[in-house]
Amino acid sequence: MSIYAIKDKDGELRDSTWDNQNTTGKFCAYTNISVSDARTKTDKHPECSIVRLVEHPKPVEVSDVAERWLTDLREGITHGGSVYTYIDMLKSEHDMSIEDIFRALDVGWTVKRPQRWYVKTPDNWIGNEKQGWLYKVTGSINTISEYSRECTQDEQFTEAEIEHFCLQGFDKEEVTDDEK
Repeated sequence: MSIYAIKDKDGELRDSTWDNQNTTGKFCAYTNISVSDARTKTDKHPECSIVRLVEHPKPVEVSDVAERWLTDLREGITHGGSVYTYIDMLKSEHDMSIEDIFRALDVGWTVKRPQRWYVKTPDNWIGNEKQGWLYKVTGSINTISEYSRECTQDEQFTEAEIEHFCLQGFDKEEVTDDEK
């Protein structure tokens, strides 16, 4: 639930009846309405803004596997199915508390992506005395030239994948947030 109020041009908080907290015994804030709905109620005061009185909690950060379990749990709750398996998996396999599970269902969740890198090959690996790049192909790696690169997920390696393929000594380029 979100609670909204109106902030006037002087920075005073106003309620839905245009009273402020110092002039009334009741402060009638808006609850459970969107900002756009609250904004329509303040159209006669265009210099005002809508502010959230209670900070909106941040989404729970989960793995991509836990995201699938949460999605299935939400669907099970919506359709009246059994939810015990989903809750048990989230608790035991993904180390989520009941509080985190229900907070994720209420507030939402974001998927925590592991840090990723593009990995360069040593010189001469692609046969033309230049460096290339590596990409994953069903459990193995292959080379790709600079001109053929597309910077896809297949060309990004996590720390665990770098260790698995023994690429620790290779040059790496960090994947930025907009490329993930």
